[in-house]
Amino acid sequence: MKQGFAAMDARLWCTSSARRANRTGVRWTLFERLMYHFTPQAAKDWFFYTFLAGRFTTRGLKDTVLRQRAWEPDTEPTAAV
Repeated sequence: MKQGFAAMDARLWCTSSARRANRTGVRWTLFERLMYHFTPQAAKDWFFYTFLAGRFTTRGLKDTVLRQRAWEPDTEPTAAV
């Protein structure tokens, strides 16, 4: 890891979340996946923070897209009247 090692408590329990059926809004293009594969480790910061970030911005992809859960009913709390 670039920043160092991570230590977790032995009692930590993780499970996978439900996956979305339609991944077109969050999936990398074939070109982006190839670029990731062929980018040397020393250039990964450039890949993520310059190349990929610019492409995601152009396509309107933000981290909030990953939080959208179309498979769940809307559970937003409503304002009290």
